[in-house]
Amino acid sequence: LHEGFVNVDCPQCGRAARRETDTMDTFVDSSWYQLRFTSPRYADGAFDPEAALRWSPVDQYTGGMEHAVMHLLYARFFTKALRDLGLLEFGEPFLRLYNQGVILGEDHDKMSKSRGNVVAPDPYVDALGADVFRLFLMFLGPWDQGGPWSTTAINGMARWVNRVWDIAQLDASTLGKSGDPAAAKDLTRATH
Repeated sequence: LHEGFVNVDCPQCGRAARRETDTMDTFVDSSWYQLRFTSPRYADGAFDPEAALRWSPVDQYTGGMEHAVMHLLYARFFTKALRDLGLLEFGEPFLRLYNQGVILGEDHDKMSKSRGNVVAPDPYVDALGADVFRLFLMFLGPWDQGGPWSTTAINGMARWVNRVWDIAQLDASTLGKSGDPAAAKDLTRATH
């Protein structure tokens, strides 16, 4: 933060003023974050060129269709510009794009605040756990197609996870081939 730029006198009234510094579109910020992730503590520039070369380009970018269009357009522009400036040795930020499907509301319409059918994940994560929530989304349907939210189905996933947990907590020597320590060890590994 440059104090001389931020702290100024108001040009209209002459009193102390502060310039707005948050003026860039979020697409600009998200156009190069993958490079910063390669070296988050690097202090001599936006990213460490050696780390960026070692970790980039990203093998697969996963995102929704609505988000991907503008973000990818800007990310590709930034990457090509940084390459042309000699700061990168590659011209594509992501090698492969995979669009995930859309999660619909329980009414089978696209989730939208204006429709009032948005499901907030936090209460479900708090009540059932993040693993249950993730598993529900993974088994909702083909990943690239998405599907409708279902309170009944996520509760069913929670029951299934609890059954798996209960099995994993059992003493493996009481299951399967009684008295066979190797089988008990194998079963413990499998349940965990």
